[in-house]
Amino acid sequence: MVFQRSTTGEGITITGGGVDQKAARQPASTACEEETTAQLGPLPAAIPYSVEELRAQHALLVDSASCLEEAGYPPASAPPSVDSFVANEHLFYAGHEQAEANRWSPYPEDPNAYLQAVKTCPYPMGPQITAWLAENS
Repeated sequence: MVFQRSTTGEGITITGGGVDQKAARQPASTACEEETTAQLGPLPAAIPYSVEELRAQHALLVDSASCLEEAGYPPASAPPSVDSFVANEHLFYAGHEQAEANRWSPYPEDPNAYLQAVKTCPYPMGPQITAWLAENS
């Protein structure tokens, strides 16, 4: 099954297919959303993580920095303190422009290098954060 699609900063738009494929498009879209949620966790709300979850994400990103360095992708900067990381994430999700520039990630900024790096050292998302909290609480 092939559908015409386009992407924007707001998501993916699926068009075409005619009446005969319209009925097939909805189950395919639902299956895609369910698979994505199973792999990455639920889509974020305005502030996607609680303070505890952001602390867990920070710890996991610090662990990822070691993995990335061993894989030949040294982080561009040292990690911020946990409190600075949490505060900046809250500012970012509240819409503060400078907070975006201040976000820390050990992953490469270059999109091609990023795609290679996450194959070796997956980016910590919802399921990993939940598991970390269960192990460290």
